[in-house]
Amino acid sequence: MGSLDEYFAAILRNAAAVVGPSNLGGTVVAPAPDRAGTGSASSYPTPTATVVWCDPALAERLAPLAGPTPISTDDFVESATALGARLIGRGNNRVLAGPLQRPRSDTAGFVERPIDPSDQGDRSLLTELAEACSEDDVDEADLDLDDLDPVISALIAPTGSIAAYAAARPSGIDASFDDLAVLTHPAFRRRRFGAFVVHEFIVRRAGRFPQRRMLYRCATANAGSNALAESLGFTMAHTMGAVRFDL
Repeated sequence: MGSLDEYFAAILRNAAAVVGPSNLGGTVVAPAPDRAGTGSASSYPTPTATVVWCDPALAERLAPLAGPTPISTDDFVESATALGARLIGRGNNRVLAGPLQRPRSDTAGFVERPIDPSDQGDRSLLTELAEACSEDDVDEADLDLDDLDPVISALIAPTGSIAAYAAARPSGIDASFDDLAVLTHPAFRRRRFGAFVVHEFIVRRAGRFPQRRMLYRCATANAGSNALAESLGFTMAHTMGAVRFDL
């Protein structure tokens, strides 16, 4: 089974564990314990069903969305908004379902190497990168200095600072998938360094964990990030919608 099929199967398998396999069809509202207290809900369309993962406190409020027909992301956002939610955003989820493509990037003078989370010097470089980027960029890249991934790739500039960073965490959808993250220093953007370091990270990660599957998520409005994913050969799985309610 291809990676894209495995991704959809993982979504349905995890939803079935919550709502039961007999209830898995059409549009399903599935309470997610890890969303408790957030007031958030997100739609995950698959070819056979749409799973709406939500804060357990929202399950009753979102119950009218459930039904025998899978709803689109646009319909989910419209219906949730009518129920009092506000849109957080739309995101594209992609899976590396085919060969990894090597992106074109001129990295002459730069050095790609792994980052050691236990090394104070490397941690200082990550701190400098985080401080140079916006809070939103750091959040989107999930760069948490107190909870670093064991495999990290970085492109080091001639100045010694990090030009681009790539890492991953087990996806909340299914632990067999890695949810990729990339962050490029503002001074080095639009040079395809992000695509380069993600490519090197995937190669390094596969060397240590060959059974991992790669998942790339980004906002639909982020043209650069979408182009990065496409240049590496990621296959579009779906566009998800995310909303938040006041609890």
